[in-house]
Amino acid sequence: VSGTSSTEEVVQVEARRLWNAT
Repeated sequence: VSGTSSTEEVVQVEARRLWNAT
């Protein structure tokens, strides 16, 4: 994420982190 943080990107990153942590 550089400059403009898209909500879609943030959601995808969070979802990926959550799934990875599981």
